[in-house]
Amino acid sequence: MIYAGWTRGGVPRAEIARRLHLSRNTVAHYADMSDMSPEPPMPAHRARPAIDPHIDWIDNLLEADLSAPRKQRHTTKRIYDRLVEERGYRGSYSSVQRHVRRWRLERAAGAGDGYLELEWAPGTAQADYGNFEAEVAGERLRLKLLVVCLPHSNARYAVAGMSQRSECMCASLAEVFGWIGRAPRELVLDNATEAGRRVRGEVTES
Repeated sequence: MIYAGWTRGGVPRAEIARRLHLSRNTVAHYADMSDMSPEPPMPAHRARPAIDPHIDWIDNLLEADLSAPRKQRHTTKRIYDRLVEERGYRGSYSSVQRHVRRWRLERAAGAGDGYLELEWAPGTAQADYGNFEAEVAGERLRLKLLVVCLPHSNARYAVAGMSQRSECMCASLAEVFGWIGRAPRELVLDNATEAGRRVRGEVTES
């Protein structure tokens, strides 16, 4: 802005260069700029030599899945297995997992108003643990609360316990199912650490 102002005021560019101890090319560069706003910082692209050659193939697979029946769509583990078997992929499963997650998040962010409508089928339950404090026999205790929700009907059930270990979780679920009189066809655990662990796409139950 200062160079352009001086130039409009009649000060020669050579004089500007002399006063500011700059080269004439530098003065000319800034004097001819219409916008001196700094460029927004762009995140540097990190090279991923193992997965980069396969990105287009993965993206095309995910795009084709959008028109396929839900049960026939590729899981991240299936994509990884096909990469290894069909394309000789030698990278890690976590790299594939990160790219698939990023692709799905970017697509979700650009769809509609930025949210997805959740539809739950009858017979599906959600379960999650929370923390709370209560006074038991005069003693203040920190307890765990297992909340089971049936989203289709919006019914909710809760069981308090001392722990959220596998045994406690199974006992609490059995108690809830006893209240309901039946078990759900599908149980979605928000945090499934106590029910099992996933390692490289394979689930090992507790």
